[in-house]
Amino acid sequence: MMDVLEAEDGEKAIEEIQKGEHSLLLNLIITDIRMPNRNGIDVINYYHKEWPSIPLIVLTGFPDSDMAT
Repeated sequence: MMDVLEAEDGEKAIEEIQKGEHSLLLNLIITDIRMPNRNGIDVINYYHKEWPSIPLIVLTGFPDSDMAT
């Protein structure tokens, strides 16, 4: 069984992950590239720095090939 943590933006996502033992139990991070309150690129860089071995899936509703690469 897996639990899912949800957050309305990148800032809240980081706060949620840092609560309790959540950061020790991460198996996968799925995030958007464009989010309010914190740039998606900044959040992705933070995830890579803090949890480099955790797979990261990035989704977006805004087609931008430059951003995708």
